[in-house]
Amino acid sequence: MTGLVKKLWKRINGLALSSIAGINNAFVQLKSTEKREPSGFAELDEIRARSLVGTDISDHLIVIFVESIVLQPKLIVELGVRGGESTFVLRGSRVQRGQLRK
Repeated sequence: MTGLVKKLWKRINGLALSSIAGINNAFVQLKSTEKREPSGFAELDEIRARSLVGTDISDHLIVIFVESIVLQPKLIVELGVRGGESTFVLRGSRVQRGQLRK
């Protein structure tokens, strides 16, 4: 009986996680269809557009941009890159602060 209960519990948990993931994905797709007014900052508008693409970091791009402007780090170290999303954002924050030219 214990093995059957464990199997049933795993199945219920799997279904619950799938449902939660499905709901989250629906909201992400809904977010990508909403109209946004230009912010007046070209870098921020580009980052907002990139954040609509569903990647593992896309939900964090605007936060990274804002935090890097506020904190004004002198050194940024990235340990590994894939698509270059965070690099694009961090570079945009330096352009916005006047440390780089576009």
